[in-house]
Amino acid sequence: MLEEQAGLSAGLIDVYALPLAGPQDILQVGDDCRGQILVLEDNYIGGVYDEIASAAASSDLGVRVDGLVLHSIPKSARTPEETLQLVHLGVSDIVNAAQKMFDQSE
Repeated sequence: MLEEQAGLSAGLIDVYALPLAGPQDILQVGDDCRGQILVLEDNYIGGVYDEIASAAASSDLGVRVDGLVLHSIPKSARTPEETLQLVHLGVSDIVNAAQKMFDQSE
C-alpha cells in the first residue's frame, strides 16, 4: 500500500527475527533510508521503540524516529485485521504515519 497509494518505498526489519547487535544496527539502516525510522510497537510504550529512539537521540547520524504504539487492549474483533484497526496499528495507520513522516521531512 505504501508504494501503490503513497508512492513511498520502505524497508522492513523484524527485530525479533534478525540477529542485531543493538539499536545502532537499526540506526545505520535508517541513515541509509533517508534518515527515517517508523517503529511499530505492539506493546505499551517502552521496549523496542524506546530503545531505538534513545539510541537515535544520542547518535550523530541525524536519524528521525517515530512510532506507533499500543494505547489500549482490544476487547474483541472478528479478524486479526480488525484487532489491529482497533488498536490503531492497522495497514492504513501505518501508511498514514509513514506518509506524515515523509511529508515532514521535505
